[in-house]
Amino acid sequence: MRLIRTLMIIALASCTCMFSGCSEDNTDDGAADCTPNDQQSCVCDNGSDGFQICNEAGDGWGDCDCSTDADSDTDSDIDSDADSDGDSDSDGDSDSDSDTDSDSDADSESDTDSDTEGDTDTDSNGDTDTGSDSDTHTDTDSGTDTDSDTETDTDLSKLAVLWYDDDRFVAERVCLMYAHNAKIMNWFDVVELIIWGPSQRLLTEDQELQDTVTEMINDGVIVEACRACADLYGVTNELEALGITVKYMGEPLTEMIQSDWQVLTF
Repeated sequence: MRLIRTLMIIALASCTCMFSGCSEDNTDDGAADCTPNDQQSCVCDNGSDGFQICNEAGDGWGDCDCSTDADSDTDSDIDSDADSDGDSDSDGDSDSDSDTDSDSDADSESDTDSDTEGDTDTDSNGDTDTGSDSDTHTDTDSGTDTDSDTETDTDLSKLAVLWYDDDRFVAERVCLMYAHNAKIMNWFDVVELIIWGPSQRLLTEDQELQDTVTEMINDGVIVEACRACADLYGVTNELEALGITVKYMGEPLTEMIQSDWQVLTF
């Protein structure tokens, strides 16, 4: 009878072992198998979401990582570069370079250069670089050179012959002859005969001398007579009829003597 009871106890124990798995190692400590380095979400102590990583052995999860640098990983990188040329570079990425040079000097050569370059570069990152250079150069160069070969009055050689003597031989052979030749031979650029005093009366009474004076006028000799003396001798009208300019000569003669005129007296 005792033997039968012992066999029943052993049989009952065997059945219990079958249902329980008969293994002391099969204890559930809350851990589960996972793939090494896998991640899963978890709840942090403050109620926020964190993440945990499967260990290298693949038999459990690490602690819940509640740092702010979660792997949702949002990297917003917007670069804005502005250089002195007006380049704007954003990593999205549009690069615009606009160069405007304006050079203006006061030279009026009317020289306008316009250089426009439109470059568009697209790289593998989807960056677009647009370069637009506009260079405008305007030179104005106004040069006026005036070269005049016209001789001024001070550049000319000038001779004034003062004739006052009433000696006919001196008049014909010296005074009038030299004055006339000085002009037609170009010894002087300007030759003027001034008839003054007694020579005026001699001239109005001598036809040959009148003809000589008329010829001298036609050849470019300037012939003038002193009005004060002409009025005194009463020959003003006769002198003017010969084409002679009759005027007061005191001041003009003084200016000639004090300036660059050569004055010769007979």
